[in-house]
Amino acid sequence: MTILQVSVAMHVQAAQGFFRRTCLWVEQMKGGIFVKKVILSVIVFAMLFGLSGCYIEKDMYIQEDADRVTAKGTEMMHLWLDEHMPDAVLESCSAYITDNGYDRVKYLTDYACGQISENGTQKNFTIHTVSGAVYIAPDTETAQALTEYVETWFDEALASVGIIPESKEEGYAFVCYVMAPLNDGGSSTVFPGVYSFDLGLPAGVEDLEAFVREPQSRLPIYVSCPSVWVSDETDLSAYDLAALEALEAEYGLQIGSLFIENSYQTVQKVQAKDKIKVRLWEYGRWYKDDGIILYGMLHDRYEERNRDTDAVTVSDIVYNPETDLVFEETDYGYRFDILNENCNSGFYLSLIAEKGADILGSDYYNLSEEKYIRDKKPRDDWTETVWLERDDGSYVLASAKAHHTGLIHDGDVLVRIE
Repeated sequence: MTILQVSVAMHVQAAQGFFRRTCLWVEQMKGGIFVKKVILSVIVFAMLFGLSGCYIEKDMYIQEDADRVTAKGTEMMHLWLDEHMPDAVLESCSAYITDNGYDRVKYLTDYACGQISENGTQKNFTIHTVSGAVYIAPDTETAQALTEYVETWFDEALASVGIIPESKEEGYAFVCYVMAPLNDGGSSTVFPGVYSFDLGLPAGVEDLEAFVREPQSRLPIYVSCPSVWVSDETDLSAYDLAALEALEAEYGLQIGSLFIENSYQTVQKVQAKDKIKVRLWEYGRWYKDDGIILYGMLHDRYEERNRDTDAVTVSDIVYNPETDLVFEETDYGYRFDILNENCNSGFYLSLIAEKGADILGSDYYNLSEEKYIRDKKPRDDWTETVWLERDDGSYVLASAKAHHTGLIHDGDVLVRIE
């Protein structure tokens, strides 16, 4: 029995049990075979498609329209091959039907895709049935070369604005593709999406490196790259939404995901369904006394462009440790308050103890003051902490289970473990 069969059987069995109990109620209230059949149908349907996490997919097009795109794409591709690849044979062609990346609903596009063969070599193609633009899927060697050229071009783009990576995050690959537009040269279909398609290279590209390095004569290239670390002398606050979008325009790129970090700052750019987001975090010292150092966020700038309306919203929170921090010793340990009214849920402080500090003489629970007042005694949901030694001989307070060091939030307390 497959996993799916077992899951279906379990849901049917559960539905039957619930049905029997419901039927007793139905007979008491109204009775009737028809009513019971209707109830069983509804229950089984709900449990199979609801409890299992499934739902019915819909096709947002009619087959006649798909056949029309297929026929037009086939005709246009035959003509294109006669002109550009006379020795090639059209093996297959059909309308390009896909989802929009956010649901499982299928939509018809103005593209048709298929396969051609030439001298024993098969290639996948896509043709736009309105503009006539043709894309050819690259082979493995060409795709690898494209990635290398684009990554070099992207590094040069960053360097042009003073971002010189000292290292890159390991284990994450650089990803790129040429952005074929959703609607190219007009449209006979409606495709609700904000991203472009990854269809391969535009037909006719012979010099791949020159293609990448001539952004004004090609489509934009989407890139998603690993986090990069730069020197602490690099001021990342200059890289806001406007600066990064200007860089994209100059180099013909669209950055889908990028993290730039040093010891004190982080810039993040991400591309969401209908938004482009750029965020800056700046960190520094909040407190130092009695061998205790509190370290946390000093600046949180968030910019968001709505891709539908092009409107930009900005949130800019600046923290002042001298006026925003309440940190005091209590009979049970320590308590913290952040007085900045704009402090959000993502704010935290790290506590570092210098070697020999009195605070190292105890272990602590970390929790909200509200929870401490309510519970009074330790519970399983109180976070137990440990001291982790750092390279310089100091210690940082961390959760005992996961070793998270960004523990302390607004309204938290440290309760001494007796």
